[in-house]
Amino acid sequence: MAQTTTSGSKAASEAKGADTDDIQKQLAVLQKDVSELTRVMTEYGRLQGEQLQAAAKGKAAELKGEAEARIADAEAQMRDAYMRAEGAVRENPGAALGIAAGVGFVIGLLTARR
Repeated sequence: MAQTTTSGSKAASEAKGADTDDIQKQLAVLQKDVSELTRVMTEYGRLQGEQLQAAAKGKAAELKGEAEARIADAEAQMRDAYMRAEGAVRENPGAALGIAAGVGFVIGLLTARR
């Protein structure tokens, strides 16, 4: 009977060794898989970042173009308004002088009242 116990414990020990080797192999495969997954996710993140950066640059260029167009339009409107005002002053210098005096008088009243 003593021999049966000894051979039984040897078999159990060998089975544990085989299980340990199998677990170590599985862990090595798992580590490799995690490493590959990390690499793939890093690459995916880099590509997504590049795409978002390109989209942001495109939108910024679009907005810049719109802003420049609006500035040019505003400048044209200001020039037009200035030319109309200048023409009105040249056609009616007396009225322009009276309006300027009236505006000056009102501003003087407002600033003197504090």
